[in-house]
Amino acid sequence: MWIALFADDAVYMAPGAPAVTTREGLRDVAEAGFRHRPSIQIEPIEIVVTETWVFARRRLDGAVVIHPTGEVVTVDGSRLRFTGARPPEGGGSCG
Repeated sequence: MWIALFADDAVYMAPGAPAVTTREGLRDVAEAGFRHRPSIQIEPIEIVVTETWVFARRRLDGAVVIHPTGEVVTVDGSRLRFTGARPPEGGGSCG
């Protein structure tokens, strides 16, 4: 499962939701968010860490069975994410 890709000290922050800091919490998020029975493979392509940013690129493949209709939707795409890694020197925030 994609949860295994997270570092032990990772923090998952979805918009409008509290931060998740444990693998058990990540499993809870996955179960709640994926009640549509997904079968999706996430392949990390590239991760670059600089002093202030993290750049992550990944590929997604699979299908999702929509609840409650049973319709099967194909998932095929890529995702690119930039995240602030730490505040720049002198304070402030990144991201």
